[in-house]
Amino acid sequence: MNGRLLVAGVGNIFKSDDGFATAVVTWLEVNALGSWPDWVVLRDYGIGGIHLAYDLLDDYDELVLVDAMHRDGASGTVYVVSPDLVAPAPEDTPAVDAHDLAPESVLALVPALGGALPRVTVVGCEPETVDDGMGLSAVVAHQVAVAGQAVCDLVAAADIRRAEAFSSAPSS
Repeated sequence: MNGRLLVAGVGNIFKSDDGFATAVVTWLEVNALGSWPDWVVLRDYGIGGIHLAYDLLDDYDELVLVDAMHRDGASGTVYVVSPDLVAPAPEDTPAVDAHDLAPESVLALVPALGGALPRVTVVGCEPETVDDGMGLSAVVAHQVAVAGQAVCDLVAAADIRRAEAFSSAPSS
């Protein structure tokens, strides 16, 4: 255990509410990053989800993924979900187009590249629209700080888990 945590935003700013993660990452840069421990890494991958897959080969223990997500709720609903991720068999690994940025595809690629998936938590927001256009809908824009605080809470919980793990480790 190295204790590193990656907070990763994914989405397309040219598809309205799909740019939610970029807004959350910007909020975190202004409101939280300076107070986080140095083992927390914050990155906005935008439409470069393939880069996220390769970065996850760098031995992260946890991933907090921020994204717009459809779960059939009311627009603007913020979700915090710990998905059950099962690595596909090598023959079932999806072919990933650099422009296919579905987080499920990106995460499925990690084991195929020889890596192991870390603990994953998704902080998402139900979009109102993902039509072409820049800027978030009003209802989603109002949830950026809510999602940002949810990410901060997850970082704080990881800090507690990390401290407990290191304090219970045998000394050499």
